[in-house]
Amino acid sequence: MSLEGKLEVEIDIQSSADKFYNLFKSQIYHLPTISSDIIQKVELHDGDWNSSDAIKHWNYTLDGKSLTVKEKVEVDDANKSITFNIMEGDILKEFKSFRQK
Repeated sequence: MSLEGKLEVEIDIQSSADKFYNLFKSQIYHLPTISSDIIQKVELHDGDWNSSDAIKHWNYTLDGKSLTVKEKVEVDDANKSITFNIMEGDILKEFKSFRQK
């Protein structure tokens, strides 16, 4: 049995779309400063911060539990789209695979 679906959320941000896109594209290492209660660390595991195939390791907190994840990012500048492909981590204990676009 598998579960497949799409979840969409709207969030009001006080930033331009370009600035928000660039944060997730090449400046994700700033997230622990912006949201330290949820995201403790984002480290570069392979590649560089600007590359489309960079692998990053995250330490974060969800429901009071410390968790980790390793992900590879696909960047589509033409459509200003970023897809996070989870490779390892606690989330894969619950799901066979996980992609977030």
